[in-house]
Amino acid sequence: MSRHAGGRPSLCWMLAGCLVAVVQAAVTDPPRFIVQLKSANGAGKVAAAAIELAAAVAGTNVKLLSPDLGMYTVEASKGVNPLEILAALKRTPGVVFAEVDARVQLNAGSRTNYVYLKPRDRPNAPPPPPPAPFPNDPLYLAKRQWGVTRIKAEVAWRTISSSASVLTCIVDTGVMWNHPDLAANLHGMPANYIRANTDDNGHGTHVAGILGGVGDNGKGIAGTALWADILPCKALDSTGGGTFSSVVRCIDVCRANKAAVINLSVNSAVESQALKAAVRAACLDGAFFVNSAGNSGLNLDIFSAYPASYNIPGMVAVANTEKADKLYPSSNYGVKTVELAAPGYAIMSTILPGYNSFNFDCGLNKLYCYETGTSQAAPFVAGAGALSKAASGGRLTNVQLAKLLMQTSDPVPFLKRRIQSGGIINLDRLIRRVLKVCPRNGGKCAV
Repeated sequence: MSRHAGGRPSLCWMLAGCLVAVVQAAVTDPPRFIVQLKSANGAGKVAAAAIELAAAVAGTNVKLLSPDLGMYTVEASKGVNPLEILAALKRTPGVVFAEVDARVQLNAGSRTNYVYLKPRDRPNAPPPPPPAPFPNDPLYLAKRQWGVTRIKAEVAWRTISSSASVLTCIVDTGVMWNHPDLAANLHGMPANYIRANTDDNGHGTHVAGILGGVGDNGKGIAGTALWADILPCKALDSTGGGTFSSVVRCIDVCRANKAAVINLSVNSAVESQALKAAVRAACLDGAFFVNSAGNSGLNLDIFSAYPASYNIPGMVAVANTEKADKLYPSSNYGVKTVELAAPGYAIMSTILPGYNSFNFDCGLNKLYCYETGTSQAAPFVAGAGALSKAASGGRLTNVQLAKLLMQTSDPVPFLKRRIQSGGIINLDRLIRRVLKVCPRNGGKCAV
């Protein structure tokens, strides 16, 4: 897998249309930093290192961020010069790196409001479901979910439709835990975790539905995986804002729960060593890491957007395509840096009540609506990854999965010189290839 990283100028900060996430390079108030220390082995050494760090830089409050990676957040007192604190941290013995814990701001995918997308008058009863194995979800039957059809999900469902054996983590704005089309597919967690990771923005709930909206339940939509095991982690607040440390913390939660697939919709014009270390650690653990390519219309072979621009095996970046199989105008791309493409235009999925800012009826009971962006494309790939892992009995590695996704994509002439795979993912072809390369009697998958 050929990937590019580092050393390229970035214009994301110049573009008002960056719809996934942009970093405001200003520090938090009070100033906060992320520090990685060398002594990350053993609780005693970690605690001792934190005490030494606090003593070395006066007027700071040190908190553990990632025990496994030896990362801390260091919050300084108000009124101090952040550049002086950062310089002092970098001079401290045992510090691997120190960086500003910069703000990230999620600019969610655009809410698609076109007249032809408004539902016509619905009959008193939904149309009868097609013959098995197709699901009976009304919005799927009404052909509002062109994305699942385009990736050949309905054909793949004849072979496998459940990824419930594969934990899939979504790092986003949280989720609506009691959504009628999501609740059954959400990972069981304690009440305090649910409260802390409840969606108050809407983006994470929409992403979750694309990946694993409950299928064949007679409600709303069908996800890429009809039955799934989804663990949401809230890294971004009600405004879509967060920090590098909040994203790193969520990746740590995914790792601690042994997630096999991780979906992230954050991109930054500013490179973060902490974020890179967290993504690399997850991939080294075996997680398949899916990141949206970003919505700035940039060639990432020339300009950078992180983590999409990191060179980390087991991670893929995903571009957004429209119904005519063309790259959506705002989607980032790059034949060396963006591996895959999936539908991302006018994607119907689960939402929070009242999330639709255009105030028109997108679906049923105002719990479903259309969104556009690479954030909508990425969960198709994450869902495909989860189904592939399930089909392989967990034997398929993240690097093998990335390779198979590229090899089995439908070739699209328009994408040939824009996306590494040169096409759009094909879930049916992917699953058939997985079953071919992973022996039924056990053993390693031969990719």
